[in-house]
Amino acid sequence: MKTDLSLKKLKGIKPKGKKVNLDSSFKEIVAFYNELKDTHLNYFAPNAASGWAGAVRRVINPLQSPQDPRPGYDDIYMQLRAKNIEYSQSHIHNFLNYFTCIDPVPGENELFGVVSGCLLDFLTQKMRRNNEHCVMHVSDVDVPILFYGCNNIDTLVVDNHNERFLLSYAGVEGVIKNLIFRNANCSSGLLDLSSTKSIDLIWVENCNADMFGQGIMEDVGALNYLYVGGGSFGSLFYGTSEFVRCPGASKFAYLENIKSDFLLTESRFDTVVVDDCEIDHLLQKTKINHIVLPNHSLPNDYTQENDPVFFNIYEQEEGIKKQAELKEKFKVDIFKDLISKIDYTKPTQTKKLIKKLNEEFNKLNFGK
Repeated sequence: MKTDLSLKKLKGIKPKGKKVNLDSSFKEIVAFYNELKDTHLNYFAPNAASGWAGAVRRVINPLQSPQDPRPGYDDIYMQLRAKNIEYSQSHIHNFLNYFTCIDPVPGENELFGVVSGCLLDFLTQKMRRNNEHCVMHVSDVDVPILFYGCNNIDTLVVDNHNERFLLSYAGVEGVIKNLIFRNANCSSGLLDLSSTKSIDLIWVENCNADMFGQGIMEDVGALNYLYVGGGSFGSLFYGTSEFVRCPGASKFAYLENIKSDFLLTESRFDTVVVDDCEIDHLLQKTKINHIVLPNHSLPNDYTQENDPVFFNIYEQEEGIKKQAELKEKFKVDIFKDLISKIDYTKPTQTKKLIKKLNEEFNKLNFGK
């Protein structure tokens, strides 16, 4: 295969802690991507779409925020499977670095995001068939719409990400288990994230976004464990397990040291702890069985329209006692310690830490 100019540029890039290996598998992935540019760009480029389809796209989505990439995603996934390329997590990360070497045309951000999603999806399912847990760790890779539509994820760790629409429409036709985000500025991240089975863990630490986590599991299932610590948001996890047709409410959320205009609006959870947070609109239209506010009292200015539904409320001193109990029960400090040791430059150590994290998670009792 003839080496294109972008590949030549990539040879000079040295991602933090990693050496780029332009081996045959990586070159096959790039060749596959370039083939797709000839056949799929129009599908993902609203302004390039012709006829009634393009007109409808522009009317219903004037700001061009990502829409569900299917069936285009499914077609690309099937083509990837037919290619039978042998690759690993490092090849995916090198492919993401390849994006920094190209000058995207309309539709290419979406196409590149979908291909990254298909690569992770296919690798995850392949490893699952071999009873392996796929740990994907990306750091300092600013790809728009990263892992767009990715159906299956075991554990994804994203560090230092600074682009919008991370993981939009992921998990719609698959199973997502663990998502960990650290030191990221990823506005409109996790847009309509889903999973056909409950998501085990979403961990968000020192991140900032105008909107993050809109419509998580809104009509198909539950999020078992949500942690958000540090950071500033406009709207945070709006509509989690929102609709009545959800099999059940999400389980546990621990939120600390964050600023947000709106928090968990129109969401359903069993237990929520809100500690030392600055929230303008706290828990509007939520349905929560146990709400713990160690440093808050419930606002007294709710209207009938935005009233939350709480069945058990723990405030002030009672809240401090309940917080300590739940912090121990749900191993918040243990999880913090394990996740703090995850290091992109030490993949073997990270794999062991994720294994330990899963073991500790499986010991949790989400019942009463």
